[in-house]
Amino acid sequence: AGATSEDECHEVEGYVATVGACRGGEAPEDSYAGLENFKDTLCKERCDTDDSCTGYLVKDNAWCETYSSVGNTGDGNTEFTCMVKILPETEPETEPEPEPVICEAGYYPGEDGCTICEENSYSLEGADSCTPCPQPLISAAGATSEDQCYEQEEPDLSDGIAYKATVGACRGGETPENNAGLELFYDTDCKARCDADESCTGYVTGNTWCETYSSMGNTGDGREQYTCMVKILPEAEPEICDAGYYPGEDGCTICEENFYSLKGADSCTPCP
Repeated sequence: AGATSEDECHEVEGYVATVGACRGGEAPEDSYAGLENFKDTLCKERCDTDDSCTGYLVKDNAWCETYSSVGNTGDGNTEFTCMVKILPETEPETEPEPEPVICEAGYYPGEDGCTICEENSYSLEGADSCTPCPQPLISAAGATSEDQCYEQEEPDLSDGIAYKATVGACRGGETPENNAGLELFYDTDCKARCDADESCTGYVTGNTWCETYSSMGNTGDGREQYTCMVKILPEAEPEICDAGYYPGEDGCTICEENFYSLKGADSCTPCP
């Protein structure tokens, strides 16, 4: 008080001088930014020791006020000086990160916990995801290393039913509509279904589901998370017809007049 020149102005440690009475901030409606009036000049000391105090002003060595609204500042009234307390920056509260799920080899962290790797992929212990087997190797579900990926053996057609693994879900073929004749089941028994159903041309098996397909000539669409097992059917033995006959749509058919054929011929030959 009573300063006679700018040379007598000085900073107050821990506070910023702003022009006017303290107003505004986060709680401006709380009695003029939380104003509390005192008939002395000890408001700086009060504010120093009160964590809830956010500023003060002293007037005419006769009275003073403290304030509690965070972010208040002077309202521009040149009769007063609002000394705004410099508050330490608070670190934003952060949610603790969940503990990572560590799965054993052959599994990966899924939405419901550790989930087994599907066919034709593998994982090491602690892996975040399953790794596809190198092409053209395949594996059983739950493979624990690349060493468990292997070459598919040539299909055994002795019982007339065999399958070839192709990468992807089964698509395409002679009747590609409806995703190659897809039929979804909520179990893993589609191989048995396909074995018993002559119209089935392939299947895909997941962890808890499977699909069969009916489009002749379908194959995998390239998506590495699936394996289309394409049914391999034995080639039909060519029909051998007697002399004078040829293989027609309904079996061996007699040659018409003015034609002839030898035994086993594919067609009839015109007479010279």
